[in-house]
Parts: sequence; structure tokens; C-alpha cells
Amino acid sequence: MHFQEKIFVSSSCLKPKLSISEIVDLYLKNKINKIELGSSHKYEENIISKLKKKKKENPFECTIHAYFPPLEDSFFFVNLASNKPKIALRSKNFVKKMIDYSAELDAKMCSFHSGFRWDPVDSLKYNGQEIYDYDKSYQIFLQNIKEICIYAEKKNVPLAFEPNVVSANSLINGKNLLLMMCEHDEIRKLYKDLEDTGIRNLQLLLDVGHLKVTANNLNYSFDDFIKEFKKYIGEIHIHDNDGLMDTHDQITQNSKIGKVLESLKNEKDMIFTLEAGKLSIDEIKEQKELLRIILY
Repeated sequence: MHFQEKIFVSSSCLKPKLSISEIVDLYLKNKINKIELGSSHKYEENIISKLKKKKKENPFECTIHAYFPPLEDSFFFVNLASNKPKIALRSKNFVKKMIDYSAELDAKMCSFHSGFRWDPVDSLKYNGQEIYDYDKSYQIFLQNIKEICIYAEKKNVPLAFEPNVVSANSLINGKNLLLMMCEHDEIRKLYKDLEDTGIRNLQLLLDVGHLKVTANNLNYSFDDFIKEFKKYIGEIHIHDNDGLMDTHDQITQNSKIGKVLESLKNEKDMIFTLEAGKLSIDEIKEQKELLRIILY
């Protein structure tokens, strides 16, 4: 099943903090040849050239997600909804650069995160910063998304956005005032606004672990969300949790997540990506084998 299976493994699954090159080498050694390139790694010079060389020597497929490649200078939070023009511009340019790298590596998907109504600094923990007006933030996000979609289409790069996750500790007085693209009406409106202008190349990266937490904390149906937006889903991130916090735990076959995956196994065009965290290489292989059992 060298290139027939549809299960990818995130570089962020592995517990040791290695470089992207080291992780790719380790994955390939263990016959993991569908790899999501993430960002929770140390900076590495000439990483794109190195990966292109590796693909020639030992072919593998890849997707690109979030903050790839890791930055040489200080980390920043990509916020396509920022009300600060410099942050919004830097964020948009970062995603465009991801699209460039995706084209160079022939990535099967390039995915990025939704916007925030405040500008995080050191972490996603809210520390009393200004909370931006929703409508203004949405319009900034929409305009940036339109430009990014057009750019990706010209580069022939598949593109997806990932809704934010609303954990219990991110609510303010029981309300979600910080995180965008978490509820049905927001995502419904985004797709309508895009389609009204002829843009139809933005797919949905559905993180089932995130959805489990968000649906629980915002009190809506996990299943109804998937049913409504199934036609947009291009990729699924797979991990589990207790429904309160986003802990990226391993999955089990008979869990809610396992049952949902089983219901989607006939979706031939979807990419299924393991994103459970802090795993050994043996645990990654065990989780991948479990996914094979569920999806095939």
C-alpha cells in the first residue's frame, strides 16, 4: 500500500523534539511515507531543498500545516483577522509562503488556522488584551482569505482552513469572545461569502479532537456539524480528549472519534492525518495500524 492508503502522520506526533529532517528520516525508516509537515520543531536551514532531495532519494507524500517551516527568529501567531495591519499583513504573507513551499514539494494539502479576535503574544492564553470587534475582524479575515485562495489557485495548491478550538479555559464569562470560525453560522457565512465572489477552492480541515471540545463547550451537536459541512472537508486531523481540553490523546476504536472516522471511511478524496501528540515511534505505528482497521 505504498501510495494507496490515505493515512498521513503529522511530524508533531513524535515525542522527541527533532528537526523536520530527522523526523522525515525516522518516519521513512519505519515505512511511514505520508507525512504532514508541521511546526513544533527547531529551525533548520535550507529545509525545503533538503526535503526535495529526500523526496527524490526516497519518495514520500506530504501535506503542509500551520507554521511550517519553523521560523529562525522569534515565533509569532499567524492571525489573519488581526486589526493591526502589520500583523495581518505578516500573517497573510506567511500563509502565501506556505503555499509557495507546498507547490515546490507537491504537497497534497496546505492548511492554516482561523483568525483570532485578539493578538496572542506568547501563548493562546488570554491576558486582558484588547478584544476586537467581531464584524471588523471577520471582514479582515474574509479579505485575506480571498487573496490567499486566489493565490493558491494560481499555484495549483489544495488549500484548507482549520476552525479554532474552544476549550473551557478560553471562554470569558461562559462565552466565546476570542476565537473565530468555531460555530455553524460563522463557517456557513464564510463559504457563502466566498462562493458569492466565485471562490470555491477553500476546503475545511476538520480536526475531530478540536470539534469534540468545541461542540461540548459551546453546546452543539458534534454529528450535526459534520453532517452540515461534510461536503467541504478535505482533510481530517485525528486525536482524542475528554471533551473539555485539547490534549491530543491517542484514539481508540470504540470511542466517539473512532465511530465518526468509521462513518467517513468511504470518502475517497479525504486525507486522514494522525495528530495525537507525545508518541514514541512504536506508538505512532500502533495508532496508524488502528486507523487502517477503522478506515479500510
